[in-house]
Amino acid sequence: MKLGSIAYDWITVKVGNGREVRFWTDNWSPVGSIQKFLAPVAANSMGIPSSATLHDMFVRDRWNIRPARSDRQVQIQAILSSVTLSQLPDEYEWTIEGKVWLKYQTGTIYKLLKNHAQTVVCPGIASTPGSSP
Repeated sequence: MKLGSIAYDWITVKVGNGREVRFWTDNWSPVGSIQKFLAPVAANSMGIPSSATLHDMFVRDRWNIRPARSDRQVQIQAILSSVTLSQLPDEYEWTIEGKVWLKYQTGTIYKLLKNHAQTVVCPGIASTPGSSP
């Protein structure tokens, strides 16, 4: 089970000043990770360094980004055009099933992860109640 990819979807970023939001890898946009969304195209095709934050990319009140070279890059530019940076700090939030959680709930997270687990079938092994395989 790939817990990282499941948990990634639950940790979203509420963009404030953009200083902490990594453009390529953080879950700040409606499409999630920009890096995964644009894969397999190389990240540098947009002229944005791999370590860039949203704050780094907003220069003189505009997004400093190369012209789009694909439909997906056009989508990223459209998403950026709807983002407004503020003076507030960025906030990481637990967003599960469309709801923002104000606190982490271990029991609920366990149940959600358990629902993502794959059933393992072991051919040739049969058990009856009260016996050990």
